[in-house]
Amino acid sequence: MPAPGQAGAYRIQAAIHAVHSDAPTAAATDRHRILDLYDQLTALDPSPVVALNRAVAVAEAEGPGPALDLVDALGLDGYHVFHAVRAGLMHRLARNTEAVHAYDAALALTGSPAVRAHPARRRREIEDQGGIAGADAAVPGGAGEARGRGPGACDTPGMSEQTITAQAAGTWTLGDLPVRRVGLGAMRLTGSAAFHLGVPSDRARSLAVLRRAVELGVNHIDTAAFYFSALRSSNELINTALAPYPEDLVVVTKVGPHREFSGEWGTAARPEDLRGQVEENLRQLGRDHLDVVNLRRMRQDSIAEHFGALADLRTEGLIRHLGISEVEPRHLAEATAIAPVVCVQNRYGLGLHSPQGEEVLRLCGEQGIAFVPYYSVAGQGGPHGATGEHDAEVAAVARAHDATPTQVRIAWTLGRGPHVLAIPGTGDPDHLAQNVAAGALRLTPDETARLDELHRAPAAVARA
Repeated sequence: MPAPGQAGAYRIQAAIHAVHSDAPTAAATDRHRILDLYDQLTALDPSPVVALNRAVAVAEAEGPGPALDLVDALGLDGYHVFHAVRAGLMHRLARNTEAVHAYDAALALTGSPAVRAHPARRRREIEDQGGIAGADAAVPGGAGEARGRGPGACDTPGMSEQTITAQAAGTWTLGDLPVRRVGLGAMRLTGSAAFHLGVPSDRARSLAVLRRAVELGVNHIDTAAFYFSALRSSNELINTALAPYPEDLVVVTKVGPHREFSGEWGTAARPEDLRGQVEENLRQLGRDHLDVVNLRRMRQDSIAEHFGALADLRTEGLIRHLGISEVEPRHLAEATAIAPVVCVQNRYGLGLHSPQGEEVLRLCGEQGIAFVPYYSVAGQGGPHGATGEHDAEVAAVARAHDATPTQVRIAWTLGRGPHVLAIPGTGDPDHLAQNVAAGALRLTPDETARLDELHRAPAAVARA
């Protein structure tokens, strides 16, 4: 059971949530009540996350100026500070065009160590651009308002500035389950990198990402019981955020790999172990059946026995549809001879080229099977996440569309065929919206040809 201090913190967090829920557009008395609760919570939990949430509460109660004084005094990493300030103040308080542009500029400034080292300069830069607008300057509006843009912006909003839903990407059917072609990979909900490789995520933020994904029309979420960090489990987060599940939501999970409670990788499942792995996913997700289960091949030469075991569970009603992962063409033929395959999940993306990978992509298209690449954005970074470096060609295409390089990579992936589904993973609400918006990005034939060339010979192209 939690320690007394933890129990008290939980109660205060619940009280804060209750005030927000009762009054989403809180009156002044409610804002000061929330601030009082955060003062109590900070005494019990002095973590940076609580401190930054308190800064947002200060902004709502007293205005942006005192909030910026507070975050400067914290001396935290500039990126986290300004991300919190931008998210809290822009969306809740300062929706006027000048303030939005100023906070975007402030976020960009944090890439410089010199700026992070001089809070006064950070603040001065924001003030110079009109960011300290005060509560009276805010223009209230809904979450779907168009973002304000800075001086010199073109009249047509860029990809990163629009609220675009997953419907823009089109749909595909997994068996009898229609899904939108841009979904969400749940691996990064648990931490800053996959598994135990990063820092565990902020729970509230991960829950918010899941709920926002559904609001944006995402109805395909990819997860697994072995997606967990020291403190977070993707299945538990999905259950908490989304149960009772929307009727059109398709949750795809996978079995085969095994991790010990310590996080270390254990022996991969034998065919007789797969029932236990399926049941573990059922318990964690709070379901009585799984929509789609992928068998992840763990270097075995044949998948027939493992896939046959899952086919038996499908017959029992525990699984609705089956897929396979990390396979070669011969494994696809092996599986389809046993039971219908609705999807193949392989590592694939711009620059991750192999003849076998291209052949699996082609075969899936011919057979009406969804091809669902993983690490299509992270690329060579794999479980550690994207490196932030992008090929010059990708950067050039992104500039032409006022998009991000990540959006270009997602758009190129979707362009490989109507049967290709994207499941970019993120634990960041802003990145989620950008990933979903990538479904509306249409590359020109010339851009596609240039990126195809990059895909075939990635090492020959200079980095931006």
